[in-house]
Amino acid sequence: TADMTTIGGGIWYVVTNWMATAALMVNGTANLILMDGATLVADGGVRVADGNTLNIFAQSEGARMGELTANGANYGAGVGGGHEEAAGAISIHGGKVTAKGHGYAAGIGGGTFDSVDAARVAGGMVAIYGGVVKATGAFAAAGIGGGRYGAGKSVAIFGGEVTATGGNEGAGIG
Repeated sequence: TADMTTIGGGIWYVVTNWMATAALMVNGTANLILMDGATLVADGGVRVADGNTLNIFAQSEGARMGELTANGANYGAGVGGGHEEAAGAISIHGGKVTAKGHGYAAGIGGGTFDSVDAARVAGGMVAIYGGVVKATGAFAAAGIGGGRYGAGKSVAIFGGEVTATGGNEGAGIG
């Protein structure tokens, strides 16, 4: 759509300095490399729906590592599913990643649920290998995992510094 930029197709995207006011949508597999000092702001969130994959890397570690800030919109996760949409596979290997869900959506994971099928907002497969990750869920949603009423599916943390805060009545991770 006009308010969304699509990335994917197995392409590697090197982020040097980019501000996206619209949502980013992953179609297939997208690989982001956040260069030192780079900032990527997705005020409409980064949509990674079920069946799609987002891999995030940083050029290096330390104070200058690149940043991704993703603020969910329209009841979507900061990084993950949109409204009534389960998340796909999300792996974070580095960078400063800050994600905040909107409505009843997870910071990283599933979108908002308001129908009878809770599987529609499952958290997807989230793996964190490094970086500094801060995820905040909206009301009744996990910081990392499922949106309101949705299951977390799979969350694995192998390294990095992770802060996951659920919205009121939501789990930090789950």
